[in-house]
Amino acid sequence: MSGPRNTPPVRPRPKPFSVIGALNLLFGAGLVAVAWTMLGGMAFNGMTAEPYEGLERALMLQAERSHREALATLEAREASAQSEAAKQVFREAIEQRAARGPQLPPGSDLVMMGSQMQSFGTWSVVSSATSLIVNLMMIVAGAVLLQRVEWGRRLSLWVAGVKLARLLILQTVFVVFVVPSFSRNLGEAVQESIATQGGGIPAGMPNMTQLYAATYTVMGIGMLVLGAIYPIVTLVVLNRPGVKAASVPAAIRAKQLMHEAGRGR
Repeated sequence: MSGPRNTPPVRPRPKPFSVIGALNLLFGAGLVAVAWTMLGGMAFNGMTAEPYEGLERALMLQAERSHREALATLEAREASAQSEAAKQVFREAIEQRAARGPQLPPGSDLVMMGSQMQSFGTWSVVSSATSLIVNLMMIVAGAVLLQRVEWGRRLSLWVAGVKLARLLILQTVFVVFVVPSFSRNLGEAVQESIATQGGGIPAGMPNMTQLYAATYTVMGIGMLVLGAIYPIVTLVVLNRPGVKAASVPAAIRAKQLMHEAGRGR
């Protein structure tokens, strides 16, 4: 009978360290820049209710001023009218204008609906902040991975796992909790704006709330699928035996080979 077959030593494959390390640096730097820009933009615009409430007050004051000016103009025209019939026309216009009261300009709902979308604002802040932290760690992992050390491989695996978990949680929250309220507010504002400008909802126009809900749901799922590709590739590639062997120092690797050779005698 033949003796036990010797298992051939695993051939080290260092190239994935360079490729994944470089991609970590590239993708990490790009995503950090995006996250920093998003956070900076939200901080500049003040993603809270207060700025939108102030904007609403300003628009209402402008509407009231325009209302008073329009009434004053009609009253002046009534006073200067030569015939009683003309005076009656202006008097009716004044009554109709007074009954309507101050009117916000068309499209104001679209401008002010930010105060009604706090769930989207909160989600955006959490998404950008966690992206900034995780991708900074990704840059560190990429730099260490280029040194072909074991803890760089382990850190890259850990970062890839965190990115997958973060992506799954954030996109699930987005689709389940954020999209319904966001789509409802946006859809109602758009439909109201169209109806105000065009005298009513055009025939055959789709329900904007449903349209936005479907669009943003597809976007959320698409971001989940696309965003998961690179972390999964990282987990698969860096767990291959040849890549693990490449992270072992040469001295230790030589001792392992001698030990394996001695066991095969």
